[in-house]
Amino acid sequence: MCLIGFRGLGYDEKFIENMENVAQLFRSNGAIFSIINTADSICSACPYNKDGNCAKEQDSERRVRSKDLQVIDRLGLAVGGELRSDELLKLIKERVSPADMTKICQGCEWLNLGYCTDGLKI
Repeated sequence: MCLIGFRGLGYDEKFIENMENVAQLFRSNGAIFSIINTADSICSACPYNKDGNCAKEQDSERRVRSKDLQVIDRLGLAVGGELRSDELLKLIKERVSPADMTKICQGCEWLNLGYCTDGLKI
């Protein structure tokens, strides 16, 4: 879900470059995305990723995985599945409202910028 609101900002240059690459794949409409509840290709370049776990704050790993599962459930998907990026974007737009995003992404430092909810409108 973070990809729909991405606007070229991030934690550092390595993260931003990686996120831009993943976002480009996401927008290609044919890329296959795996549904997982572990560190993913976005997390791989995050400076808070320590051995596949979020170490930003004491309870970050638990909160990130909880958010992942909420999104997976909201979209009617299952861990281990795969979906084309265009199908994934369609599901997000159909099944996630700005109010849902506010609830699921509560506490995310990027949420208050409004980019994510704007991404639902595109």
